[in-house]
Amino acid sequence: MLTILADAFVRSKGPKDWDAPDHWTSGNPRRGPSNHEREAAYWRRRAHRDVGLW
Repeated sequence: MLTILADAFVRSKGPKDWDAPDHWTSGNPRRGPSNHEREAAYWRRRAHRDVGLW
């Protein structure tokens, strides 16, 4: 079991020529439009809060 985890760690930090799914190598999980809208709303609320516009 430890060997499997060690191999996965080495491959994740090594060259990108192995056949991993895109969301493993890019570091960003696959997200749909609703997640992008939710994140944009979060940052908009945070920006308004920071300048006092609640």
